[in-house]
Amino acid sequence: MKYVIARLLLLFVIVVSSLLLVDTLYRQQYNLEYPSMGPLWKHPPIVEPYEIVKVGNSHADDGITFEFYNLRGLELAGVAQRFRFDRVLLQQYENQIADDAIILIDVSHISFSHRKADQSDGMQGNYYGRVSPFLIPDLKVSDYLQTTVAPFIRSGYAWRKAYSDEVRERIAAEEKWIDPLEATASSEPKEIPFKETKEYFTYVDSIEYELAHPRKIPRASYVDNMNFIFNKWYHTEEFDPQYFAYNRRELEKLIAYCLRQNWRPVLITIPVTSILEEGLLDDYKQIYLYDNLAQTDTQGVEYIDFTTRTDFTDNMTFFSNADHLNERGRIVFSYLLLQELVERGYVGPEVDGYRQ
Repeated sequence: MKYVIARLLLLFVIVVSSLLLVDTLYRQQYNLEYPSMGPLWKHPPIVEPYEIVKVGNSHADDGITFEFYNLRGLELAGVAQRFRFDRVLLQQYENQIADDAIILIDVSHISFSHRKADQSDGMQGNYYGRVSPFLIPDLKVSDYLQTTVAPFIRSGYAWRKAYSDEVRERIAAEEKWIDPLEATASSEPKEIPFKETKEYFTYVDSIEYELAHPRKIPRASYVDNMNFIFNKWYHTEEFDPQYFAYNRRELEKLIAYCLRQNWRPVLITIPVTSILEEGLLDDYKQIYLYDNLAQTDTQGVEYIDFTTRTDFTDNMTFFSNADHLNERGRIVFSYLLLQELVERGYVGPEVDGYRQ
């Protein structure tokens, strides 16, 4: 019996040592620290709570910055994030968000058609390390324990995934159009014109000039990317009208939760390029966005649609691809958003930190 136990113990030591070795090599290659388990419950209160918060998918993640708002901002948007994810993340931070805080809820072109994320969906891993396990809906306990308590067990899988992500990012980069402000860049150091720097886009006069004079890009730079997005939104399992009703209910729950916390939720739709708007079928936005909003009990919450701002959507230098903003675009769009919030009485003009 002792012999069997000794052999099993030896086998255990060999297996664990091998897993730890793979984990070490994986983390060295990608310069990663050993992950922590993350919070076990909601975050505790802070002295200066957040006054404005954004939630939503990658359109909000790329499209909104609070850098030039004289408000304490919290960014909770993320790639492929659904309304249900938004609600859970807000629950995690609810003790740190001020009463009467503004909650910007991104209602994008794809928010209602996005398929569910559950135990069988790899997206659940987005919660790990960020959210208490007691808040994660449909928690897959074994997956959570392997990922957070003993992550070295899955380092081989994580290594393969990291490699596949590199391949996917390379393909995505190939889908990206050529930014006309970067197309002339060379390996030789050169002075960048002030008009093309980040600082230029933080001045109100510059923003107004750019909106009045939209800059185009060559057609060949965007056609492939537009076709890629068209097929993704219409012809993949990730997006489908069968999820409309589910996502409408989740948005209603998200709004109701915000109102119970005495927050001020605001629904917004962030612009995509006019190129993509024209490339989609004529009724896409009506069916996938507006009809769903009309069937949602928004409980009196205001909706601001920025997709009709053709002075913004026609300026292709604001976008990194057909549906995501780049750094210039997010600065300018965040200015337009701030002006709407001021005009509608959510904040006073003193919160405007853009340069006059």
